[in-house]
Amino acid sequence: MASTQSTITVCELNDWRAFTVSLLSRTEPIPKLQERTYAIARIFASQLMVMISEWAKPTETRETLELSITVILQKALEFAMEIRKQRAYWSVELPCRSTEFNEEVMENVDADEVDHTRKVVELYLFPGLYKQGNADGEHFDVKRCFVKGKVKCSLC
Repeated sequence: MASTQSTITVCELNDWRAFTVSLLSRTEPIPKLQERTYAIARIFASQLMVMISEWAKPTETRETLELSITVILQKALEFAMEIRKQRAYWSVELPCRSTEFNEEVMENVDADEVDHTRKVVELYLFPGLYKQGNADGEHFDVKRCFVKGKVKCSLC
């Protein structure tokens, strides 16, 4: 007996993901979910502090810096959960080093004025935020940049 296997479309996959994440987010009361998110962020912040504590300003205490990082990570985790509830697909992306500068998706932090010379990305400082699809779960063939990545460039 031959089995028939249908192909799952991108739309169906994203509908499933959004529905599943939305349902899972309702399994705990919001204060409990926030508490767990904070605990996870605190673990990551503690691990991060091992690597970066030497770079801290002498006036900042380790606890103050770790608390600031924890809040940032908590907000990032909450944002990640929120965008996964949407039917559109969101992604945070960094281009490869030595990629040619593209002003549609990148912002050169050193550029004071419009410069039309060819530039190559030497350092990526902040990733870009992209969206594929829409709230109806359609048009996944279109990828739009919502937040440009910040880069430092060199001239070719």
